[in-house]
Amino acid sequence: MDFWKNISLRKKLISIIMLASSVALLLAVIGLSIYDIRTFHSTQTRELEGLAQIIGAHSAASLRFQDPQTARETLQTLKMDSRIIATALYTRQGELFAHYHRNDKGEEAFPNPPLWSSPPTEDDRIELFHPITVNGKRIGTIYIQSDSHLLHDRLNQYGVVAGTVFVLSLLVTFFLSSRLQGMVSNPILHLTETVNRISKEQNFSIRAEKDREDELGFLVNQFNAMLGQIQERDRALLKAHDELEAKVEERTRDLQREIEVREKSENALRESEQRLQNVLDYATPVVYMKDRERRFLLVNHQFENLFDLKNDDVRGETSEAIFPPEVQQHFFLKEQDVLNSGQSVETEELIIQNEVAETYLSVKFPLRDANNEIYGLCGLCTNITERKNFEGQLQHAKVAAEAANMAKSTFIANMSHEIRTPLNAILGYSQILQRDRRLDPEQRKAVDTIISSGGNLLALISDILDISKIEAGRMELQPAPFNLDLLLDHLYSMFKLRSEQKGLDLEFHSVPDQKAIVLGDEAKLKQVLINLLSNAIKFTESGRITVGVTMLDNHQYRFDVTDTGQGIQQEELNSIFEPFRQGTQGSKTGGTGLGLAIARKQVMLLGSELNVESEVGRRTNFNFTIKLPPPPHDITIPDDEQRVVSRLEAGQHIKALIADDVEENREVLCRFLSSIGVETLEAEDGLEAVAQTREHLPDIIFMDIRMPKMDGTRAIQEIIREFGNDRFKIVVITASVLEHEIERFLQLGCHDIILKPFRTQEVFNSLQKLLQVKFDYIEPEPDQKTLPTPDDFSGFSIPSALLNNLKEAAEFYNITQLKKYLEALEGGDGKELAAHLKGYIHTYDMDGILKILEQVQPKN
Repeated sequence: MDFWKNISLRKKLISIIMLASSVALLLAVIGLSIYDIRTFHSTQTRELEGLAQIIGAHSAASLRFQDPQTARETLQTLKMDSRIIATALYTRQGELFAHYHRNDKGEEAFPNPPLWSSPPTEDDRIELFHPITVNGKRIGTIYIQSDSHLLHDRLNQYGVVAGTVFVLSLLVTFFLSSRLQGMVSNPILHLTETVNRISKEQNFSIRAEKDREDELGFLVNQFNAMLGQIQERDRALLKAHDELEAKVEERTRDLQREIEVREKSENALRESEQRLQNVLDYATPVVYMKDRERRFLLVNHQFENLFDLKNDDVRGETSEAIFPPEVQQHFFLKEQDVLNSGQSVETEELIIQNEVAETYLSVKFPLRDANNEIYGLCGLCTNITERKNFEGQLQHAKVAAEAANMAKSTFIANMSHEIRTPLNAILGYSQILQRDRRLDPEQRKAVDTIISSGGNLLALISDILDISKIEAGRMELQPAPFNLDLLLDHLYSMFKLRSEQKGLDLEFHSVPDQKAIVLGDEAKLKQVLINLLSNAIKFTESGRITVGVTMLDNHQYRFDVTDTGQGIQQEELNSIFEPFRQGTQGSKTGGTGLGLAIARKQVMLLGSELNVESEVGRRTNFNFTIKLPPPPHDITIPDDEQRVVSRLEAGQHIKALIADDVEENREVLCRFLSSIGVETLEAEDGLEAVAQTREHLPDIIFMDIRMPKMDGTRAIQEIIREFGNDRFKIVVITASVLEHEIERFLQLGCHDIILKPFRTQEVFNSLQKLLQVKFDYIEPEPDQKTLPTPDDFSGFSIPSALLNNLKEAAEFYNITQLKKYLEALEGGDGKELAAHLKGYIHTYDMDGILKILEQVQPKN
């Protein structure tokens, strides 16, 4: 194969042509030979078959007449044909009848004939069996054997002719290929010479000559085009070389300038680093900088003093290579987090030296280059040991204060529980007596006095507990839909009469009607506004009081209460919100000093801040802004009007179980329920309550919590475990008023909670809500519906402070306070007036009381 690669193109072309021609001639000779042999053999076979038919026809008579001699003579005639080797006649039974063999061989040289005729064999000789028939009947068989010497002679002659033609054809092919290969090789050789010339002279302007339009012409064109491209590239390279040399010279000059600038920059950088080092050395925190591999770049004097190391000792080193593991476990923390996240971190780290631990607040942040890539980090570590110690002391003080506050709250709650328990019996029996229509006026007055006094005591306990809840942060919002316009109208009605009595103008600027229904804690909002309006009227002698409600964006409402009173001294603006603290004017007019403190706390609970602005002698404005969104769906505001219950409606039967360890409490509730037609059962403790429940299956259970043997909590759990949560309605009646305890009762599975001392209406509401009972109501007597105001009260005069307190209590519908002030009125000259006003209290006719008080004159 290497020889073929190394010979010339001309010899390759001649060789290829000769080889192709030789193969073609050889295939032609072989094909013609095979065709001639087959044709000759087929011709011989047909001739032998014809000869067999002729001989068979002449031998038919011999076979029929059993004349072997004539048959042999007939077969002897085949001697004239040089091809015939042997011939024979067979009878119909296959017996040899007559034969002839060119070599005079006997019968053993002849084969047995087949039953029928067979095709001639095609070996080196031809054997043929042919049947002899007369009138369609087979009478014998003729056998002829021929050799193939004629075929061999023909093949020899054909071989001589074919060899001669083959040789002559190769000679002609060689001659023609030697002459014609130049049409292909000469252009290629010319192109090769051109390439050699270009290679030697390095002259790419030389071009190959083109004398044809075939593939070789296309090759010449492409070669010349390539030379053109090379020539153009050489020109461009030469130009680029010249330009590059110019740029190199220019760049060399620039580099010289850059080196000068860099030297200046490095000098400036060294000066900047020195200045930075000087600044860091005088900085209070411990400062260090590291690269991305956390190797130190620089540290300040505080770092050197802390670890007793020099800047040169740590520069280029990692923390692991310098410091022991116990230092690394407490210092140099979260550095990898800064490098990974690119965010600053703040952490507290610890250094223990000479068995003294110091705490450092470390701020670590990434250092970025001009491309905002992180190249390192910086740590600023400030010693906060003293601050941590101080914080610890503060925490201990806070824990102690919280413990003290918890103890105070617990004490107040326990005291409230201990006071409410006996009050439950006192007020319970009083309410039972109050419902007795047979009492005479003196007896009813005594009962009212008991209820009034108990109510005053309960109000005092509630106020103290409320301020305690506010201070402890346990007072919670109870949002519900309400009508803001109705609330403002009610407030206007409450304070209108009192403001008119003092000659003050009372103005309310409320929101449009379509914005009236809002969601919020109406009770707390109302209490705040009542406190602010009461103070405004109390400290304003002339002018006006304005209540403004402005709707802002995002359902925000701003409330302003402005008066033209005496104002508040600047130094007192903050102290007026402290519990039991009053300003100068407040001390003169009296009061507990809790109103503004509770108002401010409640405003904070509503999500705002109570602000005050005051000008002494001119005006005072209290304002706050709270969010009152609309309710999630349309609602109907219920009617608050209550009627006096007489008994259960006819046809209803209720069985109630009262569980309480205090006999008086059980008796009060039993007598009260029995008075309205409820069947009652009693239990002294939780065990008995569970037993009574199993035996009698009551409709509703009133359960006290603090009981011996088994407390109310355990009893409720046992009942629910045995009967399920909805088999009986369970109402907890307790003197515990702490929010977390009430929440715990609800989680137990009880259905309602009533606080001791309970009001009759609370029990009615619970029965109605849980059992859907209906009541018959007491209709007021005709003479109590509207009591005429006698003209002779116009001449009455009572102390102005008492008169104002009576009006304020009537405006706020504060029955307890109103009764308290009437008791004080009875001790003086106003006994008749007090008795008359009490008739209005029974019918809750506050407007009638206010009309009577308008006639009474104040006195100093």
